[in-house]
Amino acid sequence: MQRAESILGSTVKDRITGFSGVATSYTTYLTGCNRVGVTPTVDADGKTREDAWFDEQRLDVIADKDKVVLDNSAAGFGATPRRQADPPAR
Repeated sequence: MQRAESILGSTVKDRITGFSGVATSYTTYLTGCNRVGVTPTVDADGKTREDAWFDEQRLDVIADKDKVVLDNSAAGFGATPRRQADPPAR
C-alpha cells in the first residue's frame, strides 16, 4: 500500500488521454492491476466533472508539492464505514 500513500492527494496526468486531476482513490486488485481514481478540477463554468479511473502505470505525478491532505479524524470519519462510489468493474 506504499504506492497508494505516495500518489493519493497528488496531481496526476494520464499519459494517453491527458486527463488530469487529484488522485483521490486507489483500488488494489488481486491480479496486480491497480487503479487510481482521479478527480478533475471544475470546468470554466464552475461545474464539477466526473472522476475517471486509470491503471496506475498510466499516470504521472505532475505536482505533489501542493498535495491534498485531509484530517478525517477531526470530522469523525474513519471510525464508521461509509458507502463510497463503486470502484471500476473489471
